[in-house]
Amino acid sequence: MQPVKSLVAVAVAGTLLASFPHRASAASATVIWDLEPDPTVNGYNLYYGPAPANYTNVISAGLTNQVVVNGLVAGSTNFFVVTALNIYGIESLFSDPPVMYVVPFSNSVVSLNGLTRTYDGGPKPVSVTTIPAGLSVVVTYNGLSTLPVNAGQYQVVATVVDPVYTGSASNTLTITKAPLTILFGNLDWNYDGT
Repeated sequence: MQPVKSLVAVAVAGTLLASFPHRASAASATVIWDLEPDPTVNGYNLYYGPAPANYTNVISAGLTNQVVVNGLVAGSTNFFVVTALNIYGIESLFSDPPVMYVVPFSNSVVSLNGLTRTYDGGPKPVSVTTIPAGLSVVVTYNGLSTLPVNAGQYQVVATVVDPVYTGSASNTLTITKAPLTILFGNLDWNYDGT
């Protein structure tokens, strides 16, 4: 039996499932191929895995020419091929070439807060919020992880570090000089010629 002529496309189905706080996450993709004109075709199998010829998963598609593949991990590379089965139980060779699909990371929203502070001798970290909430973030100040103390301006960059989400934000932290109170003493004097 001849291989299936072409695996047409792998399209993102737009599904990203997440539950917190564990963020067990998986993406899905829709794989579509051309139907075979051979009247003896009785079904299709979709194979996929992390490398060509290393297809660790198979999905029976019946007589349809598309399958939604669930449970793909963000950032992972997957290779897809399809075979046809005939009424005699013979399976075709893999479609060629395999279609590669890299599951995209989901974008997050990163916000920086507390960007204007006043010097008081202590460190001045900015606060970071993410949507979805609770993502791990690395923050640098002028490229360093050391918290700023002195008055001045610092370029702040917050970058999400997560297996599923990506995102970053940057802005300027301004630490203003502390106000100084000057007190004068001994202002009342009697003239004595000196």
